[in-house]
Amino acid sequence: MSRALFLAAVCLPWLGGCIAPPTQPTPAPATPPPTLEVADYQALRDWLELQQAVAEMTPATVMSELARAGKPQSPQQWFYYGLLNQQLKSFASWARARDAFREVSQAEGLSAGRLQLASIFERYNQSRINWHQEYSQLAQEQLKLQEQLQLLQGKNAELEQKIQAITDLETTISTRKEQ
Repeated sequence: MSRALFLAAVCLPWLGGCIAPPTQPTPAPATPPPTLEVADYQALRDWLELQQAVAEMTPATVMSELARAGKPQSPQQWFYYGLLNQQLKSFASWARARDAFREVSQAEGLSAGRLQLASIFERYNQSRINWHQEYSQLAQEQLKLQEQLQLLQGKNAELEQKIQAITDLETTISTRKEQ
């Protein structure tokens, strides 16, 4: 037994040196953010400035611009058309804006930044459409529930009148029996 103890005492420290200490995981190299080329940056900035200018327009100005613009042909025109329709406060306008931005996001030859911006505006208008549909559905449900409430309140009033009539009849019968 002492021999086994002696071997363990000698071999364990020797084997312990073979095991490497735990190392800290090396962080993955950070991927640099995508760089925009100067031309792409300027083009994206132009579209954002256009969006800001349209956002400041009155609804009457937007309507006149839409009438003046006509049917879009190029991605730039589709983008402007989408921005104009996005400013109007109607379901149909939001649908036209979504479709216009979808047209832009599927265009070939545009920079990644412009495609991404068009995609963001497309999703934004789709969310407005979804909200409007949900709001309309809830408004219809509320109207139906209000009609049901009025109907039930009318029935309740009728029942109260019948109960009152029965109570009055019972009182009259009770009074006659006592006489």
